[in-house]
Amino acid sequence: MYKLAKEASHMLVDKWNSRLLTPYELNGCLICVQLPNALYGKCQQVTYTQAEVIQNTLYHRFNIEVPVKAIGGHLYVRISAHIYNELREYEELADAVNKLTEEHVLNDTTDLV
Repeated sequence: MYKLAKEASHMLVDKWNSRLLTPYELNGCLICVQLPNALYGKCQQVTYTQAEVIQNTLYHRFNIEVPVKAIGGHLYVRISAHIYNELREYEELADAVNKLTEEHVLNDTTDLV
């Protein structure tokens, strides 16, 4: 599980050109990966509301259940790895976020819904 979480988070950081909330050494099977700035970078203030809209959009449009958190002026997904997960699931998350980013360089994340 730790290996998968690390591999998945590396892949997301690379595909989104982003970063982790904390160093790898401090993570276990739960890791927060910053969403691409282009997805929400034009929002004047990053809040729980934007996080909730993105989280709900990922669920309703792509059938992906992942927590999205507003932390320190950035949005993060909190991925977790369990014995039943596969890397392709995290690749689907990466692709869905990239699709949203391409569709919406947002002034306001309410554009997503």
